[in-house]
Amino acid sequence: MGCPGVAEAAVIGVAHPKWDERPLLIVVRRPDADVTKDDLLKFLDGKIAKWWMPDDVQFIDAIPHGATGKILKTALRKQFEELQAADGLRQAQFRQRPARYLEGADQGPAPT
Repeated sequence: MGCPGVAEAAVIGVAHPKWDERPLLIVVRRPDADVTKDDLLKFLDGKIAKWWMPDDVQFIDAIPHGATGKILKTALRKQFEELQAADGLRQAQFRQRPARYLEGADQGPAPT
């Protein structure tokens, strides 16, 4: 699915205080295009599940690629690291969050 005005795009998960992670859309515009966040969200509406809709769109000049041409999502996560500390919460707090799900893990397997 290609949106007019978009040369390349990638999605990464960024930390969220309620949902642990939410999608962030990273876009490289075509040189002659002036696509906006609203344009992209309208384009995606109805094409993807509502919970897949990105909370934010960031525009950059180039998406990093590895030697094989794959998108380097690790580089993107590093580049947008500050967005992972949303709402004044530190990224370290999000790393600790899953521990609460382990409480009671010694009570046997989860029901199926």
